[in-house]
Amino acid sequence: MSKYTQKIWTTLVPNANPNTFVGDSGHIFYDPSTGNLRLSDGTTPGGIPLLITGNTSGNSGIYSNANVASYLPTDSTIIGIENSIAGTNIAWIANALSQQGQIDTFLAGEYSNSNVASYLPTDPTIIGIENGLLGANVTIVSINSNVTAANSAILSLQNGLSGANLNIAGANAAIAVLQSEVYSNSNVASYLPIYTGNINAGNIMVTSNIIISGTETTAGKSVAISLHSANYSLLSTDFIVVFTASATATLNSALPKGTSYCIKNSYNTTGITNVVPTSGTIEGGPYLLITQPSQSIDISWDGISNWNIF
Repeated sequence: MSKYTQKIWTTLVPNANPNTFVGDSGHIFYDPSTGNLRLSDGTTPGGIPLLITGNTSGNSGIYSNANVASYLPTDSTIIGIENSIAGTNIAWIANALSQQGQIDTFLAGEYSNSNVASYLPTDPTIIGIENGLLGANVTIVSINSNVTAANSAILSLQNGLSGANLNIAGANAAIAVLQSEVYSNSNVASYLPIYTGNINAGNIMVTSNIIISGTETTAGKSVAISLHSANYSLLSTDFIVVFTASATATLNSALPKGTSYCIKNSYNTTGITNVVPTSGTIEGGPYLLITQPSQSIDISWDGISNWNIF
């Protein structure tokens, strides 16, 4: 039991809405339009509604089963709207039930193994078209088989071509070998004639190398003699070279193997002829001196590294 009793008195609060009024904690206030009592806790807008027990004869305005009718609308417009909504709901429910029946009927006729026959066409035109398509499919299968066979034939031809290509490659290699043996500047020497035996003739003019095996007999021949009194580089067309004064005779070691000269001091000179190769040696030495008048040497290039004296 509470140790104190709260005494109630009322005052008018101007411009205060009962639904938002907070009041002082512990004080009770009420809405004059409804008579409902509310307890303020100091924070809750509208307070806390109070449940009244005991004698409720003065509280007939509180909603209960006994006075539910007083809470129903009496305005004809609102009643008409409510009736319209109720009718719409009933129609919607009926429509939904009807649609459900249609769905059930549709599902019962849905394609399955049990009713496949009902889905087959019965129109002769459609059946004829289907038969035509079936025949076309058979033809397509036959065409595919022919294409497969053709592909196999093409593959066989390709394999044959591969073998032919290998043969062509071998033939090309043989042709390359033959081409390397065709007359050209690089192999002209192999096409030059080689004579054996004795040569009996008058003057012979040679424009390239000649190999002579056996005994050479000539009835006479003439060669060019060049005279020099200063340094001179011997040419491939020289043979007898005579120096009439001190000079250097330069041998060109870039000339072909077998290049030969007769180099001589003039009979009336007191000079010295210094014979020097552009590369290689002369009998193993770097140079050769001809110091006496009328002295001569016969010299020949071995084509490698040395000028030989004969």
